[in-house]
Amino acid sequence: SENVIATWVADVDANVVTQSDKYTSGDGIMAGWNKAGYVKMREEGKQVTLFNFGASDEKSYDDKAYKIVIDYSYYQKSEFVYNEKSGNYDRYQTVSYNRSAQVDSMGTDETSDDIALNYKNVIIQYVKKTNLINSDGTVDKEGRQEIATISSGEGLYITNGTYTPIKWSKKDIYEPTQYTDLAGNKIELNRGKTWISLVASPDDVVITSVNESVVSEGGT
Repeated sequence: SENVIATWVADVDANVVTQSDKYTSGDGIMAGWNKAGYVKMREEGKQVTLFNFGASDEKSYDDKAYKIVIDYSYYQKSEFVYNEKSGNYDRYQTVSYNRSAQVDSMGTDETSDDIALNYKNVIIQYVKKTNLINSDGTVDKEGRQEIATISSGEGLYITNGTYTPIKWSKKDIYEPTQYTDLAGNKIELNRGKTWISLVASPDDVVITSVNESVVSEGGT
């Protein structure tokens, strides 16, 4: 409800478009959670582990992934560009043909690449998306979608400038999503921040294997 959403929202930024101007915090989320009366406790004795992190951040694969572009619509794209200095992927977004680094709202130096959101691991999860149908049987006029996350499918695990194909599955709303290699073994992620993108089709993802600017400067 609007009252619950108002409880979640912590700040409003008048400098960005309406659908992207609201921010929250851990305390704000829990305040909204309490107001909505959501269940807090899991079944007794059931421990949840979402990711299987390894002991280091050095795992890599044979296939190279310098830049990943995800085409969400005719006017919005997201990019992850490998930063060889940090060993992470910097995130960029293109909206109506304007490309810029996606930054944290707390950033202070807008000219610095250091404030771009960045991640050691990127998971692309291919999911089925369908138009949201209202209770009266009509298609949602705002274009909102149902995303089938309680299901299974394929995807990509991207880290350290490389990638590998994976599988994912989620049995119900109470269980975390499981990520495995193609043989069914749970994948071990590099230690660090992880971003998950839900994408409708492999056709919406373009992977560039090399740093095109370096190739261009080298004349090869």
